[in-house]
Amino acid sequence: LFLSFLWNTFPCAENEKPPPSVPISKMKVRDNNGVLLFLLLWAYLAMSRAISPASIASTSLSSVQHHLSTKTNYASRLPLRGSSNAAPSIHNVPDPTNYEPIHLWFLSRHGTRWPTKERMDQISRMTHLFKDARNVKDNPWIRGWQPPFVHMDVAGGQLHSKGEDEMWTLARRLSGRFPSLLETPYLPHRFPVVSSQVHRAAASASAFTSGFFPAVNIDNEIVQSPWAGQREAGTVNKGVSNNGSSCPERRPQAVAISMAPKQADPLLRFYAMCPAYAQREVWLETWLPGWMEEQWAKLAPTLQERLGLTRTMAPSEVEDIWQLCQFEAGVEGITSQACSLLSESDVRLLEWVDDVNLLESHGYGSPINYNIAAPLLHDLRTSLKDAAESAATSSSGQPDKRTHLLFAHCETLVPLATLLGLFKPDTEQPLPAATPFPTDGQVPPPRLARKALAGLDVIEDLAHAMRHDEGHKVQAPLAVDEGMAWVPQGWRPLVAQDDEGRSFRGSAVSPFGANMGLVLYRRKAEGARTGSPASSSSYRVRLLYNEQVLPIPGCSSSSGRSTREEEEEGGGPPDCDLDEFLEITAAAAAQELDALCQAGGSVIGEASTGTGAPTN
Repeated sequence: LFLSFLWNTFPCAENEKPPPSVPISKMKVRDNNGVLLFLLLWAYLAMSRAISPASIASTSLSSVQHHLSTKTNYASRLPLRGSSNAAPSIHNVPDPTNYEPIHLWFLSRHGTRWPTKERMDQISRMTHLFKDARNVKDNPWIRGWQPPFVHMDVAGGQLHSKGEDEMWTLARRLSGRFPSLLETPYLPHRFPVVSSQVHRAAASASAFTSGFFPAVNIDNEIVQSPWAGQREAGTVNKGVSNNGSSCPERRPQAVAISMAPKQADPLLRFYAMCPAYAQREVWLETWLPGWMEEQWAKLAPTLQERLGLTRTMAPSEVEDIWQLCQFEAGVEGITSQACSLLSESDVRLLEWVDDVNLLESHGYGSPINYNIAAPLLHDLRTSLKDAAESAATSSSGQPDKRTHLLFAHCETLVPLATLLGLFKPDTEQPLPAATPFPTDGQVPPPRLARKALAGLDVIEDLAHAMRHDEGHKVQAPLAVDEGMAWVPQGWRPLVAQDDEGRSFRGSAVSPFGANMGLVLYRRKAEGARTGSPASSSSYRVRLLYNEQVLPIPGCSSSSGRSTREEEEEGGGPPDCDLDEFLEITAAAAAQELDALCQAGGSVIGEASTGTGAPTN
């Protein structure tokens, strides 16, 4: 960054290659005003600091921005727990002694997005609630409140500018942490990039790659082409060196991004190809929303009083306020309006309800949720194994493929993390080993499940699409006791409401921009012995999650202690031997998606025993 500052401040010398700089789209000012550029550099460093794990760990967790579940922005995410305390930052943990990184497999959820159109409509309907509110003295913002999404339907679900910044700055930090991975020139086969066919994921991939790969010089002959007008040439080539020659201008690296069709993407949208998952999700919708509404109802009397309503407040209106608070705090950075109606305990209750929903839909609530991530785990294993084999036979000791970057959704990341055994709920009750399939008409037939999955964009729209299909109406069962929501016999939330340090928390596990990376390390001493086969002692794997180092569940060589602690005690780094990692994940990755997703059976899947995750 300092070199970038110097290059942008002072004219470049002739024949001197400029150091790596930020893309032109992010560095629009290029003159000799050192003071202005210093301020820009300081602002950039402040932004990077705001998004670093170290700054998160030191932030008070009482702020609402840190407790928005999966609507939490990346800068406000909660730190992940390690074996005891917060897991260490990748920027503070050095590489294993005598090892070098040679490959990175990286999966990221898209950055902060606009609410979906359905959520926009939900929030816009709050005009009626605020018109009924009489306590404008304590809530002056209510007077004249207008929905924040007027004529904004086209932005529904799209990547927000905050999300673009999240992905770009994340990429800059990762490229700075692992610069050796980017020493070879870009080619698509060396640095493949894959995105789901959803705009916010593809835009996240674009923002990330513009910050990850070094900027490249623009060919001066092309800039000065006779076919280019004077205005075009002048706006591109601004810098002039001391001897009058032109400075090389720079642009972001052009990157190829691959996508599969929405309805045929077993790698990143496996949930959209699984009728059995769709059936289970709709069955979940017959009872879980009722339980959630029962929790929201606990806050209705208090909120009714705070708003000064002269009528009874509906539980659904509590959720409306929560949705508005999540948007204002997470996207716009406003906590003085809708969020001010909620106490800290209110926020914790609403966050917990969202986390229970997340776990039941995409986590440990059912084996079908995470077993269907098997194709993604297979891709991960293949990427690491191929890189090790390629490096072992290369004259340079480096693999053909240096990084493998994927961009998708919460519904992609959480199932994979669960399949790997991460973030297990701290509960004494056993995790579900299999999910009974009701046969009393509560579940739609496979044909309608497949129909609902076609072209699906947001998973929360799935149940709505299936339950309103003309060919099948799913009816929720009646409550056993009047005034109580019906839930399956024996069901209890797997995450405790009063567990402040619970490991499964949406704002830590899957905030906007959440990411998982596995770094393949190669022993440096092996570099002189090219052509030798890959061995467990030659290659190690490190798990990164939200820029923190975590132990790999089920790996005997991954203790969870920091590298420094291990080495002081004479042990190795908290990483996993490649051979052992491949062994403990083999069974889970071998599951066939078609077999898992056969709809209409008596049982939806069984718990995998291939990793340390799904078994108890």
